[in-house]
Order: sequence, then structure tokens, then C-alpha cells
Amino acid sequence: MTKNDTSEAFKTLEEQYFGAHKTESAEIARLPAILHGVRVFVDVGASLGQYSYYASKTLKNAHFYCVEADPFKAKRLRELTQQWAQEDGNEFEVVEKAASDQAGTLTFFIPQSHLTSGAFFPLSEVSAGWTETKVQADTLDTMLEGVAVDFLKLDVEGAEYRALVGARRLLQRCNVRLLLEIAPWGDKERHYRPSDVLRLLASYGYDFTIFENHYLFERGGSRASRWIKSRALGFVLDHPALKRPVKSIFNRLRRR
Repeated sequence: MTKNDTSEAFKTLEEQYFGAHKTESAEIARLPAILHGVRVFVDVGASLGQYSYYASKTLKNAHFYCVEADPFKAKRLRELTQQWAQEDGNEFEVVEKAASDQAGTLTFFIPQSHLTSGAFFPLSEVSAGWTETKVQADTLDTMLEGVAVDFLKLDVEGAEYRALVGARRLLQRCNVRLLLEIAPWGDKERHYRPSDVLRLLASYGYDFTIFENHYLFERGGSRASRWIKSRALGFVLDHPALKRPVKSIFNRLRRR
């Protein structure tokens, strides 16, 4: 893909992320309500920084770490965050690495269209063509060593388990609010399922609530309640056909 083609792809993405009819608009609308007290916001799988951008409109004197492995998106993200820093007065740092359970050079797949996120394995569900490349990976524990993280948004296209294993110390030493998207296909390379992600976070002491199509995790709940909830939701997410009817029931109960 030429530079002009990449620019056109990013123009389309920026309209999807920041335009009037943006994707994940329900989550973005509710985002200010869960940012109280946040001084350090970490955006893992940042892409072009949609969540960082909207969080920056709410937060003042905050520091943002935007973690993105795709070198094409990381370059554009640096340009965008420089603009946002001037507009909002917050600090932004782009970390061009993949969040994993160990450091090193890893194989990474970039969609040829540049219109979806990269991943550790090609995803036929989201793009027809992929380009294989090598990227630097590290653990979030290492990337953010000594940083007092308040909020962590994680969207890594099926590599959630790896990233969270690499964030064990971070999640235990900080009182983190974690906004997580759980990919229904799981980790196709290592065969982790959504239920494995939920059980891992429950073992770290994190309970969850449903946040539109994401999940908001915070420390709390008894060990028994975390165990029951993680296994119940894990069963549903491991069987995608159940997700829609169960969510519909949950939403009806919530409105009563």
C-alpha cells in the first residue's frame, strides 16, 4: 500500500473514530462517568487513539500512554496526540510495542486495508488480507514499571490473556479500572478462550460489570461471587450463539 493509500485509509478510520457517527458511540458517551480521579490513562491496542482522545476531553493534567504495535498506526497516532496535547494540555506518550506476556521480537499481522486492528494471528473475521511483519513486544509490567496507573483500556483482538498475564504486577499494585473488550474468537494461536481471561482477572481480585459491548473490571466482590460470575459469563462468551439472548435478558432486568 502506498503512502497515499495509507492516508486514505486513515482518513476513513478517523471518520469512524471521531466523526458524527463514530463506532462504539455508546461506550464513548458513558466514558466520562468512569473517569473520576484518573490521572494516568493507559490505552493498549490504541489504534488511532479513539478512547484516549475522548478521555482527554474529560481529564485535565493527565498522562496518557498509548500502546500500539502497528507501525503505520503508531506513526499517525504520534501526529494526532501532538495535536491533542496542545488542545487539552494533557501529556501523551506513544509506545510502539505489542503488549504480551514476555519481551522479544514477535510475528505480527497487519491488515492490508489498514482499516482494522493488527493481531498476533490473521483474523478472517475482520479482514480478508494480512501482511506479516515483526514487532517488538513487552509486558505491561515492564512498560509501566513504577507508573501509578488509574485506568487501563485494553483491546488486543484475542491476545487479552497474554497481555493480562504480562500485567499481573501492575494490576496487583495499582487500583486499576480496566475497560476490556473480549474478542469472541479468543487466542487462536495459544488456544485461550474468553473464559480463561475472565478466570484470570477473577484470580487477580477483579470483579466486573457489563459496559455496553465491553466489560469494566475493578477490584472487589467476594472470591465466591467472582468465581460464579466469571464462569457464568465465560460459558456464554465461549458459546457466541448465547451472547445476544443473554444480553437481551440482562438489559431487560436492568431496566426494571
